[in-house]
Amino acid sequence: MKLSWLHVGLLWTFGVAAGCGGTKLKPMPVIYGPGRADLCSMIPEPRRDPDVRLFYATSRAAKGPRDNRQYTNGVGKQLRLGSALVDIGGKDATWDDVCRASSGKGGNPAFHMRRAVELGTLDPEASADASAKPFTDAINEQLAISPNKQVNVYVHGFRTNMPVEVATQAKLLHCMARRGAVVCFAWPARQSLFLYGQDVDRGMRSAHNLADLIELLASDTDAERINVLGYSCGAAVATVGLCQLRERHAQEEPEAVSKRLRIGNVILAASDIDLQTFTREQLIPLQDLSDNLVIYIADNDMALGFSSIGYRTSRLGRPDVKKLKLTKAQLEKAAADESLQVVDVSDVPGPHASGGGFGGHGYWYANSWIMTDLIVMLRWQVGAEERGLVQKPGRARWFFPKDYPTRINGAVKRLLVPTSAPATNGAQDPGRRASG
Repeated sequence: MKLSWLHVGLLWTFGVAAGCGGTKLKPMPVIYGPGRADLCSMIPEPRRDPDVRLFYATSRAAKGPRDNRQYTNGVGKQLRLGSALVDIGGKDATWDDVCRASSGKGGNPAFHMRRAVELGTLDPEASADASAKPFTDAINEQLAISPNKQVNVYVHGFRTNMPVEVATQAKLLHCMARRGAVVCFAWPARQSLFLYGQDVDRGMRSAHNLADLIELLASDTDAERINVLGYSCGAAVATVGLCQLRERHAQEEPEAVSKRLRIGNVILAASDIDLQTFTREQLIPLQDLSDNLVIYIADNDMALGFSSIGYRTSRLGRPDVKKLKLTKAQLEKAAADESLQVVDVSDVPGPHASGGGFGGHGYWYANSWIMTDLIVMLRWQVGAEERGLVQKPGRARWFFPKDYPTRINGAVKRLLVPTSAPATNGAQDPGRRASG
């Protein structure tokens, strides 16, 4: 069932779109600041620049020169691959400006995509001159100067555009001390709530491009792990793409395909996915592919509340578990499965939407605690307990305790070890694990 105009209007009222007002440096993860880790000293010397470089893969139509590409709302015939340059605080900002702000001593600069450079295409039916090699070579060059050899793929939600999402991911990369590489998978969402149903279909039709991208990254880059973060409607796109990827290799055992594709964390945040469909058809393929499947949920996510009404089904990001009719034994089994982490963020203090709005749908980038959990997970590939989260007796969910900042800062201190990366003030950088 499509959402009715009433439900769309209500969604508009509560303002659920990501990136409203632009992406700014604050809020920052709680692991950085006075008396805590120093972000800028952790960034490798070659990447200490006011501009952030990351990558993109988009099924949007393109216009303009390759060295200054613009991407429209049109649907492209191939997957276009490139790199994007994002400044922090404007083109005249300096590295010192960025570091002062990152340490909490400066203002709150914004991230702005300055330029997109198209490096190649990925199209199985294209002529031989359409090549993805410059793209994968550029990723490998970035991995070569980073102790962290992970590639993080982000799949955005709807009512947005590529510059907004690239800027959001630049903040994520900066807050991960610019370790590894980030690829923004930009499917052709448009900027209107009233096109929601049509844009969901657009996303689903782009899912096979995501599967192609992950296979490319696994075969042609030096990534030790490939992580996938799907948000809102983008979580549905990511799930369908990953399930298609598993189906392509249906004859392979889970261990074999997981080893070859090297998928680490699959993270689904505020997922607009039918709960029963996910549980019955999609959960096992995702677990087959990944080391860890992490699902963020919130019972105060108003956007998914209205989505549940519109579709007349419970949504994964705001689940009504009673409708699954699970037995006590099944719940206990789920709680014991360390590779499946359901993280309940309903009671986490602080904003859960951009600008502190009522939607409760943008918590992963609007809330400093939740953002911290995500970043620590991506950088170190550690479990929920090691990230400072707790389980309540008889509950198959993880929660943020009241002393979470103390717990996570203690955890990060245990994870920090010296590396060869230069440091300006004696701070040590993570490197104990492959995702250091």
